[in-house]
Amino acid sequence: DRLDVCLECHNNTKGDQCEKCKPLFVGNPKEGHECVPCLGYCNGHSDVCLAQDSDSAHLNMTRAELEKVLLEGPESNATCLRCANSTAGDRCDTCIVGYFRGSEDHHKACRPCQCHGHGNICDPVTGEKCNCGNNTESDATCTAGGGKSSAQLCWSVQCSKCRDSYAGNPIDGHQCYK
Repeated sequence: DRLDVCLECHNNTKGDQCEKCKPLFVGNPKEGHECVPCLGYCNGHSDVCLAQDSDSAHLNMTRAELEKVLLEGPESNATCLRCANSTAGDRCDTCIVGYFRGSEDHHKACRPCQCHGHGNICDPVTGEKCNCGNNTESDATCTAGGGKSSAQLCWSVQCSKCRDSYAGNPIDGHQCYK
C-alpha cells in the first residue's frame, strides 16, 4: 500500500527506492551504475573500502564490524583499506616502494625489485631502473622493447654488472672490486 518504498532491493542496493549501495560496495544506482564489491573496486587486493571522507575510527575496524556500522557504500572515489600483495593507493593500483608489478594489469600482485642486493627501488611497472649501488650497474644493452622475453630478462638482471674499472660478479649480493 506504500508505493514510494521498495520492499526488497536487489543487486547489492538498499534504501527506500534501492538508490544506495550496501556497505562495502561502491556505485551510484541512482545514475544507473551497478554496486561493485570492494574486492572488484580494489583490483582484487582488498575487500574493504570506505568513502574518502569516512570517520577515522572506521579505519581500524574489521570487515564484519564495518558491515554493522556503515549505513551505505560510497557512490564513487572510495579508499581501499589494507591493500594486500604489496600494493598501495586508493584502489590498490600501485606497488609499494621497492616492488614492481611487471605489467599494467592492476589485478596482478607486486613483487620485490630484483636489484641483486645492490639497490632497493625500481620502476613500479617494469622492475627496471634499479638504484644500483656498490659500484654496480644494469646492462645498458637490455631494453624492454625487444619483445616479451627481453622485458622479462631485463628486470631480472638489474645491478648485475660491475661499473667500468671494477671487476667481480655482483649477482646475489656479491661485490665489485677496484
